Formats: sequence, C-alpha cells, structure tokens
Amino acid sequence: MAVAILAILSCDETTEFKSGQLFSPSVQGQLATDTLYAELDTTYSIPIPSTRFSNRLLIGSFAGFTCRPIIKFASLPANATISDAYIRFTTSGINGDNPQPFTIRAHPILADWTTNIDQVWDDYQQNIDMNTILGTMEVTVDSSDTLIMQMDSVGLDYFNKWANEDSSEFNYGFLLDFDNADFMKEFFSNGTVDPPLVVLTYAPPLDTTRKDSFIAASDAFLIEGNFARVVDRDYIVSLSPLVTLLQFDTTPLQNKGIIVSANLQLSVDSLNTLISEDFGVYARILKLTSDLNDSMVVIDSSISGLASYSIDINRFNKDDSYIEINTGAERRDFGVLFIQDLVENPQPIKKLYIGFRSNVDFLSHIALLKRDHPDATKRPRLIIEYWIPPDYRF
Repeated sequence: MAVAILAILSCDETTEFKSGQLFSPSVQGQLATDTLYAELDTTYSIPIPSTRFSNRLLIGSFAGFTCRPIIKFASLPANATISDAYIRFTTSGINGDNPQPFTIRAHPILADWTTNIDQVWDDYQQNIDMNTILGTMEVTVDSSDTLIMQMDSVGLDYFNKWANEDSSEFNYGFLLDFDNADFMKEFFSNGTVDPPLVVLTYAPPLDTTRKDSFIAASDAFLIEGNFARVVDRDYIVSLSPLVTLLQFDTTPLQNKGIIVSANLQLSVDSLNTLISEDFGVYARILKLTSDLNDSMVVIDSSISGLASYSIDINRFNKDDSYIEINTGAERRDFGVLFIQDLVENPQPIKKLYIGFRSNVDFLSHIALLKRDHPDATKRPRLIIEYWIPPDYRF
C-alpha cells in the first residue's frame, strides 16, 4: 500500500477563511492548510442504472453505448375507432462527433415491463415482434427539433386493438429500434414539460370524430454498452455502472486543530473525457464505509440521518485540468461532515465514492488521473484547511 504524502502549506495559501469578519485580530489562533494524496484508488462497477424515471430518452449509438427507448401509451379512448395516429418527440440534445441521420422503427413489445432492468430485457429481441413495424421516422442531427412518427396501417391496427377493451392484443407498448447509428439523440421523457405524445384522430362509440393527444404513461430506454477504458485511469461513466473509489489516510491531521474547510481535487484526462453540454460535470461525493476491494460498496447513511447526503464535485478549475468542490458552503460541509468526524477516530481512514449525481439523463464519461501518476501534483488530493486555537501546540 502506498504511503500518503502530507504537504504543509503556508497560511497565505488558505482558500476559505481569510475574511476578517470570521477571524478578527482580537481572536488568537492560526489558519493552516494541509494536502493529503490518495493512498488507494480504483474504478468500481455498481448495478446497471434504471432509466424508468429519467428526464430524457436516449436513442442511437455513441462512445461505446447503444440505447433504445421503450414506450407505452395507456388510457387510450375506450372502444374508439382510430383513423389517424402519430407520435411527437421533442429533441433535448445530441451527442456525436460527425453525426449522420438514421431511421428508427417502432416494434410492438410482447411482454409486460416496468423498467429497462427487468429480466424480460435480458435479450430484448426475444420480447419484441421484429417482423411487425408500426411506423418509421428519420432521426435528424438537429439538437432542438420536434420529430413526428406517423403510424402506418399496421400501426393504426395495433392502436385500435389496444383501445378495444375486448381485444386479445394486450398493450405492452413498443420499442424503437434501428440498424446503424453514429450518434446519440435525446428526447424529453414523460416526466417533463415536452413528453412523447400520441395524437389520435378517432370516433368514440356513437359520437363524432375528435382529435386529442395522450402523454406516454411509461417510458424508459434500454442500454447496451461496452465502454472502452484507457489504462492507468479511473472513471466515472453515465449509462454505466462505473464509479471511482478513493482512500486517504487522515492520521496526519490528528491533533492539528479544527477542520473548517476541505476540498477534493481530481485531475482530468481531457482527451479521454466526454462532458454533457447540458449537464456539465454533475458529479458528487458520498462517504464509503466498505473497503475498496469489497464485492459490494456500502455508502454511509449516518450523516444527518440522510442516506442520500452528498457533496457536489462539479467545478472545473480555470484551465479545465481538474474538477473540484465549489467554494463556500460545499467545502465547509465537506470538511465538517465528511472529514472532521473521522480525524480523531482510532483508525482514521477516509474512503470516498465519486459518481454522477444522475447517470441516466445524459451521456458522459470522465477519465481521472490515478494516485501513481508520474506528476505528483496531478494525483487525487484532499486540501484540508483547519484552525489552530490559541495556545494550541502540535
């Protein structure tokens, strides 16, 4: 195991508590800053994420991932005769280097589902009718357009069966499939202000023809991925179960003083990093109670009684060479709630989990430099700021 490196910096390099409003000349004491470097780091695989409540539906292939939406429209007009149907999709963004349009097809789903990680999707082709096409649509490279999928005669027949309460054709919805794609298109999902809509022209029993729209009752997207990692890098990856785990030895901080601020800085390999234009870094830090080599990670849920309590690490420095915690309250909370509580522990080992705050709304991956990088200044590091009270001795 590598030995943690401790660097004591001058008080002039402190980052948070320089204001005389907090430390007036009448108050004796001293501010100091220490830097700890990670002694262990690894990339860990967590369970595949559910996309059931994602704000976006992703379709296409890019950066080692392929996504296919699954959509179901329920509460169709009972026993109506549907004469026309089309589905409206609102684009929220795209990801791709030199994208080319591609064509998608809607295939009926053959089994019930709740989310993309149901067992029914272990082999998605076994649970859709590949021989039946409800409609087709060209996916454009525009990042903010509205697309229309017109139902053909087969699609109309299915919508009529799904609306017929006596039909034996149960409504499991449909999957959007395609042959080849070189970019990822993002549509707003049913939990947003621009959800997928089916617009129907229909005649209820013994009534006149009318036209209404219906929001998708359920939607998600399937994820297939074979993300290619670069050696000697740690990763956090969306649409994927990859997160970074870090371990620091905080023993050198014992009896130093009161921690008032802490920052985590992670150097980024920009050439092997893809950041969502809409979401940015959007990563967070969680406390880890399990060892880095355990088969299942365990997150500390004791902080403030909130299992989901975390610190954002979503700020790029000026030259985009590393990400860090935002200045102010975030760093103070990190110091007090994440670091101080273990400094006086008999075995003060600090373990951290770094992953995306949401990893199903966008496509991103961040390559991080490891603890054994040749340039020591680019290794994962904790910058701890603490106050040495009056008459306090090291």
